[in-house]
Amino acid sequence: SYEAFDDEEVPTPVFSDLDLELPYGMVSFVGQNATGKSTALLLASGRLRPDSGVVTLLGRDTSELDDEEERNSLASFVYQNMEFETEFPVVDLFAHVFENGFHEQKDAAIVEELIAVLELSGALGSRLQDLSKGEMQRSILAFSLLYGSGAVMMDEPIFALEDYQKQRALEYLKDFSHRTATPVYFSLHELDLSRLYSDHVVMFYHDERNPC
Repeated sequence: SYEAFDDEEVPTPVFSDLDLELPYGMVSFVGQNATGKSTALLLASGRLRPDSGVVTLLGRDTSELDDEEERNSLASFVYQNMEFETEFPVVDLFAHVFENGFHEQKDAAIVEELIAVLELSGALGSRLQDLSKGEMQRSILAFSLLYGSGAVMMDEPIFALEDYQKQRALEYLKDFSHRTATPVYFSLHELDLSRLYSDHVVMFYHDERNPC
């Protein structure tokens, strides 16, 4: 995959000769800006396709995932700085996402769990565009788990949260990953939180002699 470039510039590879197998569990991607964390998540989730080589997602070649619903069933993706405008309140959206998601066994208790853990009871009657940045981000975290995809991938999903909310969210995500055997992959700048809540940490760095 390549970085954006001007007409006069030669494209710079983000990764070269990368051979990586991501472990299961709660896995954080850590590194400085522009080292490829977001690109790696987008490639792993099938949202980007490599210029060469093969990427597999839960055993499926991502180049074959032309159907959006099939791709979403394999991996949900939380982008950095996601924002939405909706006609319906958050409570209706939670119900719709859960009822139309991919959970093999639907236990409605997860909806109440997420509302409590992510402190969203006060946001349920509001539309997404009327929420604060922190409420919006916590709601999107809830959507990603209610969807029931085989894997969950998130790019800086907690930057807008208070410190204690970050810890509550990550603790729940780790428990959810272990309890449901759902791999959770996320990028994070806070190294201390990565150490505390991750089963595995993937470090990214830029090599001036070779791309990451």
